[in-house]
Amino acid sequence: MKGKQTTNFTLAQLQALPQRHITTTTPWTEGSHTYSGVLLRDLLDRLDLQDVATLNATALNNYFTSLSVADAYQYDVLLALTQDGKLLTRRNKGPIWVVYPLSQHPELDKPSYHSAMIWQLRSVSVGNE
Repeated sequence: MKGKQTTNFTLAQLQALPQRHITTTTPWTEGSHTYSGVLLRDLLDRLDLQDVATLNATALNNYFTSLSVADAYQYDVLLALTQDGKLLTRRNKGPIWVVYPLSQHPELDKPSYHSAMIWQLRSVSVGNE
């Protein structure tokens, strides 16, 4: 992806991409849940953004955080569209929730990663180097 470019995805387009599933706990939910969606690294590959260091993620309420591209390639960071087979809605952290596999990688279960688990994701842009 060269130069400044915007790519928009509809829910249907995201659902048409290869879907992955992770089962994990989160600090905001009770027990384990299965989340399905697109791996962040798959989206980065599709957009030819493998060499970017960070991404800026913004929620519907203008909360923003940085996402590490290295983490996306090291772990199964998911742009979750469903929880337990049901579409995520604004009421339950949707339409897109960035979910880290906390149960599979206990080293991720700390505040610095929790803050990256942005919900109600609206946009992602390339961070500053």
